[in-house]
Amino acid sequence: MVHVSHVLTAYLVLSAIAFTVYLSIFLKDPSTPKTDSLSWLVLIVATLLSPISLPISLLKWLKSLRRPTE
Repeated sequence: MVHVSHVLTAYLVLSAIAFTVYLSIFLKDPSTPKTDSLSWLVLIVATLLSPISLPISLLKWLKSLRRPTE
């Protein structure tokens, strides 16, 4: 049986990893204004949604690899 604490811990670990990756990309990008609050909001929302959106994107990508191109 899966405990809620294990799911929450996994979600927080994935979010921390995603935030680290997104923050490093964000800070290296010279075209992104670092003082714009909208940029930081997008970074936070992307981090919060990444444990949900990344597996979905991965499944779609894997399905596209299995289908022959027409």
